[in-house]
Amino acid sequence: MEGVDFLGWACGNFDASLLPGTLRVGRLSQKHIKENLHGILRLLVFDGDSMEMEYTNELSSSGFDMGQVGSPSDSSVGGFGDPERRGINIMMIHDNSGMSVVANEKHFALLENSGVVENMCWAQHTWRAFEIHLGAGEESQKIVSHISSVLSDREISILNFTTFETDLILVQEYQVGKSQSCFAEFARYGVEGMLEQIEQKEERGKQSNGNKEAHPLRSALMSGNANGTDRDRPPSEKTVRFTDDLKSKTNAYLQVLPKPLVLVQIGRNVLKECFFAIMKQLLANVDRSVITAPPLLGCIDSDKLSCIGSENVNGNRSRRENASSMPSMDATQRNSFFWAYLSSKDEVSLVIEESSLSEFPEGSLLECGKSWIGIKLCGKDIPFHETGVVKTMSKPYEAGVQTLNMSTYSTNVTLVREEDLDMAVNKIREALNGAETICIGL
Repeated sequence: MEGVDFLGWACGNFDASLLPGTLRVGRLSQKHIKENLHGILRLLVFDGDSMEMEYTNELSSSGFDMGQVGSPSDSSVGGFGDPERRGINIMMIHDNSGMSVVANEKHFALLENSGVVENMCWAQHTWRAFEIHLGAGEESQKIVSHISSVLSDREISILNFTTFETDLILVQEYQVGKSQSCFAEFARYGVEGMLEQIEQKEERGKQSNGNKEAHPLRSALMSGNANGTDRDRPPSEKTVRFTDDLKSKTNAYLQVLPKPLVLVQIGRNVLKECFFAIMKQLLANVDRSVITAPPLLGCIDSDKLSCIGSENVNGNRSRRENASSMPSMDATQRNSFFWAYLSSKDEVSLVIEESSLSEFPEGSLLECGKSWIGIKLCGKDIPFHETGVVKTMSKPYEAGVQTLNMSTYSTNVTLVREEDLDMAVNKIREALNGAETICIGL
């Protein structure tokens, strides 16, 4: 889609846009984070300065009196309808496996100047972002899950991020044209039309009397390697969709993250005031990640399998192999964490542990009033050319479970309410390898 910078589709409550600018997607491995921490902190400061400058300029251009008490609404300084204010700045998702980064060209250049880029693994192709506005609630999550399912069926590989106000669907640039046609179709149906399609699909599922849809991810988890070297495929190679292989065994397992998480929004006018708390959390997580990293299933000590939900696992090599060099599963679970910083020209969202809310200045955060539990797909990196990861991890919505989604460079994390955890895990396990799928921390 050369030459296409900004497009929008709207019908009823459905509002989606192809955001301007290309994006780079990369990962900084856990072992390289400490030595590149200066570049990451510099990136955060740069983002804060840029947001503050844009915010001040918008206030001035809108005629807002800088001495006036209070802050203007976003609609008074551009709002969502202004293409000049759309686009992603930087997104960082940090967990025990490393830090995933989505950066626009300006922020990528800063990482390059800081010497961080050369220590990272980057996707071969640039990406574009589709932004979806649906509002809060279970209905919106159903629509986003339906959209990800349709894109997967059309052989479009995606990354998906839920922010405080929007959902972001990222596609590789060579698939923008195909994705654009899909979004035009979504707009024609609108929210009501898509909800009707969802109901029809659910009814067909009930009538199928237990015949399961061919799952595109199970065989995918058997291919590739744990170092992520096959994460990219050139556009000349067809996007891969996999069918069920009932005889296959997969190294995939699920991990329930130990601490409740919250999704919050920081006002652009107070972002810099929150930097001390943001950096404090980042540094604390770096220290925690040094203690342990999640092991591959093949390295899990067989003596511990009974306590993490499996009675029969057939590994391809001895489970005791390398066990002495691995941290215990208890330590892995206890020190696991998830943290995300999602900055666009419209908003800054954070996913943080609920216990850390008190570290931020009073009144600086807008909270949704809910806490979430993270379910992470572990065991093997998923290449970018393979579809169905987000679709699989969104399966709980079919049981009426509200989900938020966070893609990483190599896998996916789904957030659900604590009371829905058992149901969500069961739906995802069913989509993977049934009861044989190990779940740690449940």
